[in-house]
Amino acid sequence: MGLLGMRIIIYLMLCCAFIISLPQKIYAQESVSSINIITHHSLYGGGRIYAPVRIDNYKGFMRVDTGASTSRFHKSAWNKKFIITNTIHSIGATAAVAKCEEVVVPNLSIVAQSGNAIGRVNYLATRCPAGTGDDLLGIDFLKGSEFTLNLKESQIRFFEPLPNDHKSHLLLALGREKDLIGIELDIGSFSTYGLLDTGAEMTAVDSVYFNAHPELFENVKSKISMRGANGKKITSRLCKIKFINLGDGFIIKNLYALVYDFNALRDEIGHDTPIIFGYNFFEKFKWKFNFKKNITPTWRVYND
Repeated sequence: MGLLGMRIIIYLMLCCAFIISLPQKIYAQESVSSINIITHHSLYGGGRIYAPVRIDNYKGFMRVDTGASTSRFHKSAWNKKFIITNTIHSIGATAAVAKCEEVVVPNLSIVAQSGNAIGRVNYLATRCPAGTGDDLLGIDFLKGSEFTLNLKESQIRFFEPLPNDHKSHLLLALGREKDLIGIELDIGSFSTYGLLDTGAEMTAVDSVYFNAHPELFENVKSKISMRGANGKKITSRLCKIKFINLGDGFIIKNLYALVYDFNALRDEIGHDTPIIFGYNFFEKFKWKFNFKKNITPTWRVYND
């Protein structure tokens, strides 16, 4: 949404993804599907993730954004005939509000390099005015599936068989509507919650938490300016998070992070969630997420 890629759409969509070749069924065929993603890199290890998509007859790329509760795209000629079901609002990390429309997308799929395309029919998404940032592929599109994210290899793989040599951890349901995902981990000697946001170009820390625990961080720059996916300028401090412990021996040291006042964003992601983990966090390991139906969603990491 507004944090360099993050979009929190205040609307809960309850749909399940399915293989395009088998309409009306939820991942009826769990064969491996490989998606070649495009990554754009920026300063301090930041970056953006784009996946190839097909929306009816339109082909393009959408930013993979687990910090967006639903998918979003701009109003354009190719989607002007989509049926409008509601008027909703998109709120970014800068508290900017965009008036948008909930629409029915007849057919949206991620284009696979090998294996089946992954998609939905009659999918509820958000259509916003032009100039409100990148088109976003939200977390609700991915729910119902099992996939790995490997930024070093620029791939997302659905239903990839992996050895069960690492413990799976429960994902936390975050946000006002409990439609966002997070994890519990240790920052230094403190246990805390963090929002998992692949759409965030860089990790961010709430300034309230930063000021309360200065020993956990190292100051790098007192002022830095960057632009979010909505095109709006974000001015913040830059720091390093000294020590992050994900458990099972997986450690991250000296991770760059923006520092600013989350303000109204706290109401959307939770007052107990002082950190938003972005691209430079996910780049450290290979991640596996399991959102398959009738189980509690889980995550785990591997050395790629």
